[in-house]
Formats: sequence, structure tokens, C-alpha cells
Amino acid sequence: MEPYELEILKAYSALWRNGPDAFNRDEYYLSSNDPLDFLRLSEEEQQALLDWIDCTFDLDDTVCPGSSYGLKHLFEREMGNYITNGQFKGAMIQYGYDSVDPRYINCRYLVKFSPPEED
Repeated sequence: MEPYELEILKAYSALWRNGPDAFNRDEYYLSSNDPLDFLRLSEEEQQALLDWIDCTFDLDDTVCPGSSYGLKHLFEREMGNYITNGQFKGAMIQYGYDSVDPRYINCRYLVKFSPPEED
């Protein structure tokens, strides 16, 4: 990870930890929903998640109906790996998809589902 990428994750982390959904919460709740939690994944796990995002979403000008929490469950069902909401949010940031409002626990993104690849 490049230093500037870490700084971006830290900036999103600060927005989340100072947002309305983080008020008066315990550390487990905060860390498991923090985009910096992405860094707790191994490099292989990070890459698998980023590859899944690459195959699943395209940039769009409308907000995807699913939140980060719902979308992380899609990943878990398809790939069989548990991830936290924070790890999913961190991966979306790493991939370049900004949250519409990162202050909230469940982020929404300007993405659409990619069309299935033709064989």
C-alpha cells in the first residue's frame, strides 16, 4: 500500500469515528466498522476482495441501492469468507469508490452492478 493510500484510509476513518453513528460506542463496534480494518486482512484476502469488487461493480452516477453492510454479505456468500463492514468500506476506498457520506456506519456508493461477462 502506498503512503497516500494509507492517508486516504485514515481520513475516512476520522470521518467515520467523528460521525453520528460512532457516538458513545465501544471499541469493537468502532474498529469493525472502521475502513482501517481493511488493513487487518492478509494481502491475499485484500486482493481477493479487491478482485471481487472489480468484477462486481462499475462506477455510476446514481447511488447503488445496497449499503456497505448488505454488499459485504454478497461478497461473503459468493466467496465464502467473513469480512467486517469496515473491511468492505476500506476495500471500496482502496478501489477508488468514494462513499456518498462516510460519516455513517453503512455507506452507499455511486456504483452499479457490472453486467455478467459473456463466455
